[in-house]
Amino acid sequence: MLASYTSGDFGIRFASWPEREHVQYVLNAMIEIHGEVAREQYTGKYNRKCWALDPLESASWASPSIGMHKLYIPTYFETHNNLVSSALESGIRGSVQLLLELGLVDEAKSLTEKFMARWISV
Repeated sequence: MLASYTSGDFGIRFASWPEREHVQYVLNAMIEIHGEVAREQYTGKYNRKCWALDPLESASWASPSIGMHKLYIPTYFETHNNLVSSALESGIRGSVQLLLELGLVDEAKSLTEKFMARWISV
């Protein structure tokens, strides 16, 4: 379960917390949201990953503020380069792969032709 995806100042603050304190904070938040059942079902196993502490991941992604997309990344607003477009293409690719694994080749071809999944040739 992904309990937190935090960036910026709060991400850095959470990364600076001792591991046990951070895990307890997340557990308390889960209990607050889902009730005591979260405490009852918590096994004590976790995997804490703070990207801010990983020397190989520093500055590996960008999070532009309001207006910066328009100013610095004009192609961000073009449909072929949009995050939504990428997500849809990924969904189509996964659907085609699933259809092929199920032996539904004609359906996979149809989906590819209809949605122009240009990265796949069946």
